[in-house]
Amino acid sequence: MSALVFLHIPKTAGTTFHKILTHQYHPREVVIRHDSEGPLPSDLIERMTGSNAQVKLVLGHLSARFHQVLPDVRYLVCLRDPVGRIRSHHEHAKADASHYLHEAARTMSLGDYALSGLSGELRNGMVRMLAGVEDFDQAEVDHSTLATALEVLRTRTHGCVLTSDFDETLLSLSGRMGWKTPWYIRRKVGRGDRQPLDPGVRQVIEEVNRFDTELYRCALESWRAEQGTLGPGFGKEVDTFRRKNRTLGRAVFLAREACRRIGADFPA
Repeated sequence: MSALVFLHIPKTAGTTFHKILTHQYHPREVVIRHDSEGPLPSDLIERMTGSNAQVKLVLGHLSARFHQVLPDVRYLVCLRDPVGRIRSHHEHAKADASHYLHEAARTMSLGDYALSGLSGELRNGMVRMLAGVEDFDQAEVDHSTLATALEVLRTRTHGCVLTSDFDETLLSLSGRMGWKTPWYIRRKVGRGDRQPLDPGVRQVIEEVNRFDTELYRCALESWRAEQGTLGPGFGKEVDTFRRKNRTLGRAVFLAREACRRIGADFPA
């Protein structure tokens, strides 16, 4: 199987999915890397290549550029409704003193934060990362950028996990990939989506992130079409998974995490 790269887009349930992924592979097969570290080193490319590749999974805050040097690479990605993502981004930046936008976010309303242009993450950040935009914070995003992101999503991913349908999309992906049951404990869960939102602020976020909105609409439409082919038993499978994940799943997750930290093999 081709090497996998998880493009961790901030505030899309990526931290939870990150943990799930690291429990599917032995620690020696996993590399954590971020765009901030610069161009891909040649030794990493070599370790991801060939039938005896040492690295099977790379994950981190990464843009989709790996396929430019490794044509067979496949991506995994989590996507989220842009309004919920920006709300969560603002909430997290305000609360976390170590966040690079903390000082600005703590004095800004959500609407001002969305309009601030402080980071490419706040202006169609999902499209930027999927399209592999080089000048991440400064480059303009347009319809051609969206088209590139959609092409990557359709042809270079094994599928995406949607925050709105997390368990459903996770189980569907897990089945296709042949993974162990993807037990998890939610990580870094915000409260933003549970609070009422002023319609004017919603409109501002949607306008600033109009290309992300279209990307998410297409991803959700694709998932709904796939969901329709899974049959009536899939809903029962999801219900059973949710029930077990609260008890058995939590115990297995913690055991897997302990094994990961010491480099041991994982329990099934």
